Amino acid sequence: MRATFHLILLVLGLTISLSALGLVACSDETAGTATNNAANNTTTNNATNNADSDVVVVPDVAVFPGFEGCDPLGPQCNNCKDDDGDGLIDGFDPHCISPYDDNESSFATGIPGDNVSNSGFQDCFFDGNSGSGNDGCRIPNGCILGTQTTGCEQTQRCIDSCKPMTRQGCDCFGCCTICNKTMCKTVVVNAQLAPNCTLEALDDPAKCPPCTLNEGCSTPCDPEQCALCPGQLPSDLPESCGGEASCPSHMAPCATTADCEGNAYCSLGCCMPIYL
Repeated sequence: MRATFHLILLVLGLTISLSALGLVACSDETAGTATNNAANNTTTNNATNNADSDVVVVPDVAVFPGFEGCDPLGPQCNNCKDDDGDGLIDGFDPHCISPYDDNESSFATGIPGDNVSNSGFQDCFFDGNSGSGNDGCRIPNGCILGTQTTGCEQTQRCIDSCKPMTRQGCDCFGCCTICNKTMCKTVVVNAQLAPNCTLEALDDPAKCPPCTLNEGCSTPCDPEQCALCPGQLPSDLPESCGGEASCPSHMAPCATTADCEGNAYCSLGCCMPIYL
């Protein structure tokens, strides 16, 4: 009897010891739960890793606040007025590149910090500031003026960040096909390089140097294909266009900025993304 009692105590003690060490076999249900938890953890980790691998890198640019239409008290290029008396208002004026442009009579924007000398290089002309930090663009002046052919290539970051907001008829650096009442010329309108270029001086190479649109970073215009150039109105297009302008694939058509969704500005009848 005493031997049996000692045996029972020995078995109980061994069981307790094994339990404390976590060595006692689990039931099928417990084992299944543990296995499922491990599988779930693996699945979660895999999902997290997959999510990390799908992260999209966004260009380092910030978007302007949205505009619902022109503001009579706003900057000249978004105040519903023909400030320079050329018959062209806001986004249809060739001098206007964004709703923050406060100089409708000049290709200079009037935006503080914009059109500032950059030691022989230019950044994105349409981002409303000077310097390549937020757009990745840095091109020698000679590449724009046609006096240099090497070192003119741009990074994909520059193209991705600047080209979408480049006005129709222009390249990313301020070479544009501009039209007045008598002619259309492709000239430098970047105020750092051609400060005296005006609509009236398009045919004066000393004031408006001729240029060639940067092939990799531009949004060309073509009136014959109903794509307006700066300085034109839909009424200037061929009859075959039916008085309607066509737009690049990334821009929706518009009559005013109020027609555009999100952060966009109605420029030449097209909703152009706006950035700073």
